[in-house]
Amino acid sequence: MPSWRWPPTLWDLNTATCAKSYSNHKDKVCSLDWHPTESTILLSGSYDRTVVAADMRAPDAQARWGVDADVECVLWDSHDTNFFYVTTDAGMVYRYDMRNVPATPAESKPVWSLQAHDSSVSSFDINRSIPGFLVTGSTDKTVKLWSVENDKPTLVVTRKLEVGKVFSTTFAPDQEVSFRLAVAGSKGNVQIWDASTNGAVRRAFVSRLPDLAGEVQERTVGINADDDESDDDEEEEGDEVEPRGGDGWESMDED
Repeated sequence: MPSWRWPPTLWDLNTATCAKSYSNHKDKVCSLDWHPTESTILLSGSYDRTVVAADMRAPDAQARWGVDADVECVLWDSHDTNFFYVTTDAGMVYRYDMRNVPATPAESKPVWSLQAHDSSVSSFDINRSIPGFLVTGSTDKTVKLWSVENDKPTLVVTRKLEVGKVFSTTFAPDQEVSFRLAVAGSKGNVQIWDASTNGAVRRAFVSRLPDLAGEVQERTVGINADDDESDDDEEEEGDEVEPRGGDGWESMDED
């Protein structure tokens, strides 16, 4: 598990005891991701501005990459597990090839890099059913959907989903609802967005998914906490904000 108190710790859930602590980083570890097929390989990102891929059976044998700012998220590419993504506090997204290990972190060369937001990319996810479909969320309160073809990321659509600063963006894991996206943030609200109902998304992916041809009404479901937290900042002028209570929007309050 990641830890705000360095170092990260591996737990044995059968005995509820600490199995081992690892000293792969020199500062707080904020993101971890197990390799999708090699179950002992762990990817970790830290405020020391490095990312480490290590085999937990031999943690001293590790590969290390460097980035330009504090790491926010690390994630293996489930469609090609030779690659992984890193997001940073400076608004960047990087894609790396784990087979190209630099001699030093300063010599790291990503496959591509993207200035996705002006503020921290605090959340990130890959659509497991649709290759090249990415989402970023930021403390600038926006969610962005991206299409990647031939290692060239293209912005599809930007939304403010009224959750405040975005802390979590997660695609549904099941193929039947793979366009559905859960978004949560500092206001204590959750929005479920069916991105397949967005015109820009349909146009961007229709060549890969012909069933998306045509236009439909955009739909998002909002789930609000009992005690809504006030957001520190007002909505910025000119930002695109979806209406609530109409045009395909629904609200559901928790009991």
